[in-house]
Amino acid sequence: MSALTRSDVLGLPSTRRRKGEKSDRFKARGEKMTGKACKGCRMVFTEDIEKCPNCGSAELSAKFSSQIVIFDPAKSKMAEKLGAKVPGRYAVRIK
Repeated sequence: MSALTRSDVLGLPSTRRRKGEKSDRFKARGEKMTGKACKGCRMVFTEDIEKCPNCGSAELSAKFSSQIVIFDPAKSKMAEKLGAKVPGRYAVRIK
């Protein structure tokens, strides 16, 4: 009898890969991010929207390169630098 793995017990898919197999968990370098980022507040949205529900800006861009997830804006130094007031995903660079 083989030993049970954590994935077996929790009912999760296995994260083990064979040699040379690529993981689909992370995006490859230079691969385009999905969604739109608001140029006003930098919040990232995966839905197709016309106006930012966070700040009301209509300036949205599909071209952004880095993201950061902020859970507690009051305690986060990055939230302070980005000007984030609510928890969510934020774009670091927007084109």
